[in-house]
Amino acid sequence: MPVHDVGPAEAQQIKGDETVDGFHPPDPLPVFGLLLLKVVGYVDLHDADPRDKELGFLVGPSHRWVHGLGRRLAEAGLAYGLGELSLDRIWAEAPEANTASVSILRSLGMSETGRGAPGQFLQIDSYQLQFRISRQEWLQGPK
Repeated sequence: MPVHDVGPAEAQQIKGDETVDGFHPPDPLPVFGLLLLKVVGYVDLHDADPRDKELGFLVGPSHRWVHGLGRRLAEAGLAYGLGELSLDRIWAEAPEANTASVSILRSLGMSETGRGAPGQFLQIDSYQLQFRISRQEWLQGPK
């Protein structure tokens, strides 16, 4: 089955028409989405700071996990934010117990910068791991 990257203009056209098992992507409009005959997730960049944004990404439902879609979404968000938008930095948080998301962020060159608030992930007590990458680090590529 073909997978195809969707930019902001196409995402605007499919927003509202496509759902992930009843899930509607939140506003603001996601920066990119991936289609595999229908929307399988989203990625967004948000924060009030015009030069520093938080990366968020979601793949669902769970039977779509472990196919590399989360990494592709997160990578597309970083490329768009640090490349196209020329942001200074992008940061992210993921529950320490969400080993897949933590692995994705690390594999994209994001550095762990601290430990955030406690919480739960899939009924497991955890805490947020915080990550960040600068535009300069992104443009230099993997170490």
